[in-house]
Amino acid sequence: MAHSAGGIRVRAKRVTRRAPDARLYRTGVTTWEPTMGITQQGTIVVNAESDGSVPSVMSSRDGGKSWDVAFDGHPITADPYLWVDPDTSRIFANDYVPPCHLISISDDEGETWTTNRPTACGYNSDHQTIFGGPPPEGSMEPTEYQNVVYICSIGDGISIAAAGSVCSRSLDGGVTFTPTGTQPFVDDPTKTGDLGVPGLCSGSHGHGFVGPDGAVYLPRGWCGQPYVAISHDEGLTWTRVQVADLGMPCCGEVIGVDETLYSHEAGVVADALGNVYYAWVANDRLPYLAISRDGGTTWDEPMMIGPPGLKEALLPGITIGRAGRVAVHYMGSTNSPWNGTEMASDPADMTWNAYITMTVQALKDDPLFYSGTINAPAEPLRVGPCGPDPARCEWGDFFDVVVGVEGDPWAVAVDLCTDESCGGGLGEAIIGRLKGGPPLK
Repeated sequence: MAHSAGGIRVRAKRVTRRAPDARLYRTGVTTWEPTMGITQQGTIVVNAESDGSVPSVMSSRDGGKSWDVAFDGHPITADPYLWVDPDTSRIFANDYVPPCHLISISDDEGETWTTNRPTACGYNSDHQTIFGGPPPEGSMEPTEYQNVVYICSIGDGISIAAAGSVCSRSLDGGVTFTPTGTQPFVDDPTKTGDLGVPGLCSGSHGHGFVGPDGAVYLPRGWCGQPYVAISHDEGLTWTRVQVADLGMPCCGEVIGVDETLYSHEAGVVADALGNVYYAWVANDRLPYLAISRDGGTTWDEPMMIGPPGLKEALLPGITIGRAGRVAVHYMGSTNSPWNGTEMASDPADMTWNAYITMTVQALKDDPLFYSGTINAPAEPLRVGPCGPDPARCEWGDFFDVVVGVEGDPWAVAVDLCTDESCGGGLGEAIIGRLKGGPPLK
């Protein structure tokens, strides 16, 4: 579906090419809070997790049609994560095994793996993100690998009781990690916090990103507003910038009762021209995109990027190709009774689908967006209320979206409706793409 910002349908004459088609590929395996990557050769990899918290990495070499186990060398996980370095195609498979992180790497499309000794112990916790890029000018140069690799996670506690975010840095391609310096996010007692505690704003964040100039970006909802922490010295120091004042959703049911817990999921990417793009779900529970044209210092007016009819969204992620060409992935509902401020009726029958929204005109005044669901709306991925995060039902934390070799956006989600229950346990990992639209690369 083609549309403008604000969920406005566009006139047919403005759409100069056919809208992309959504495609769905099933892996046949269960997962939890899935992440994915695509190598330069087109191999798709996704983390999977069977009952009992046993992790594995699945791979497909035929565009998602068939899947094989690429790696199952970690015995257990409390939090899985996977990242493919787009510059080198190195695959990083990470599992949090308290109090450390196990990281295995592959440089041959997942054929062989090297498992490092447990690393980032003690000071890093769950809800981790692994990412990397070039070093900033004047900072320490990596050895034996071209990029600096970062791992950021919850610190100063666990889950919703965490008090900050922490990051570590690797200069040897992910073999060893050391703390970067100051924390990107810490408690601020001047702000209204979670659970009624002043300044307690969790430590959870979205996927980190390194810009072409080596700047490090870490996004998150912080004390009820969308923020990004930016470092120009490999994480030694950070500047926190509020992206907008549209807020973050609040007060999902997490531990059996409604809690005062603000959402934290958000995504950020940057291009070589100094533009930074930030995606999140605002207080009205709709997805937004904000753009900074000066490296994250100031931000344009945010755009609501959901398609016409979208009522509620959850768990956003973002990816980028060339400048101005981005895609955002999120879970969404068109029949939610949410009216912008409250649930107007019982949400028991609301349905959820996996959306990808893309544009190649993000830097224009009135960009054209294409949106589609990777699953058929008649076959939803969940039935019933969910969110706002951290009440994310059986999906887990952040989902993932990447650019494929042909320039299409690919995303991973979890189908909880593989039986009549539509929830209540691990769901099937599914992969989707928007094919045939304008390329992001």
